This record gives sequence, structure tokens and C-alpha cells, in this order.
Amino acid sequence: MRRISLGLLLIAMTTLMVELALVRVFDVIWNANMAYMIITMVMFCFGLSGVYLSLQGGGSMKNPANTVARLDVLFSLANLLILPVLNAIPFDFNDFHNAPVRNGMYFLLIYAFIALPFFLAGLIITILFSSYSDKIQKLYFWDLVGAAAGCLILIPLIPRIRPGGIVLFGGGFGLL
Repeated sequence: MRRISLGLLLIAMTTLMVELALVRVFDVIWNANMAYMIITMVMFCFGLSGVYLSLQGGGSMKNPANTVARLDVLFSLANLLILPVLNAIPFDFNDFHNAPVRNGMYFLLIYAFIALPFFLAGLIITILFSSYSDKIQKLYFWDLVGAAAGCLILIPLIPRIRPGGIVLFGGGFGLL
């Protein structure tokens, strides 16, 4: 149970850390309204992961430890891919009115790559909560502690490694 609690803490911490870093990134590179997109997208991805698992019929619950381990590796890789993908896609927010179809497609691609780690985090958290529902009080406590730690850890990290570094750090930290 300790490893499960620690894993949940680290996933929650990494998810909040990356989410807040991306809010800061989009607040700077585009505008403040687009930063709110990150918050709503994370909530949407968490809900979508729950719906996905409900429709799947519990197939991931047969061996939750292996499923969570695989999803965690994918979560970390998806976090590590966010910045290279953002830099590689030639999306120009200010040129959206000149080429709406092209920029719309680029924007959807960006959205999909940013949404992927949060969808995977939602899957991990949902599987852990569902598989170990008899220990939900302890799990929820560690989830909240991890979320709080993810918010607090940003205070010393932002001036040192900046939001882009935090996103990369989160990708590596998610493997723990």
C-alpha cells in the first residue's frame, strides 16, 4: 500500500506541476485566455478517462499494477514530448484569421499532444481509486498531498528552471 500511495502522490504532484507550468507558458506565448484552456482541458481529460474506463468494462482492473506501470511510462513520455511538439508545430496564434483551416488543424494537434499526459494521469488515478476502493481514504489523502506538493514545488523551481524546464522535469519525475 505504501508504494501505491507514493505513486499516487507523485502522479498527482507531477500532474499539477505540469498543468501550472503550462498555464504559465500559454499565458506568456499567446494570451491569458488561452491559459484557461489548460485548466479546462485537464478537467475534461480527467472526466474523459473515467468515461473511457467505464465504457471499457473494467479490463484494466484485472492487473492494476502492470496497467498503471505501463500508463506511467506513457505519461512520462507524453510529458517529455510536449515541448518538442509545441516547438515543431508552426502554429501562429496571431495569423489565425489569414489561414484558419491550417492553423485550426495545428491547434488541434497541439491540443491533442497537451491533453495526452492528463488523460493518462486520469486513467492512472481512476484505476488506483477503483482497484483499491477499500483504501480510498488513504489514497485520496495522498492524492491531495501530491497535488498540494505539486503547487508548492513550483515556487522555488520557476525562477531556477522556468516553466519549460518544469514540464521536462515533470516528464522525468513521473517515472519515479
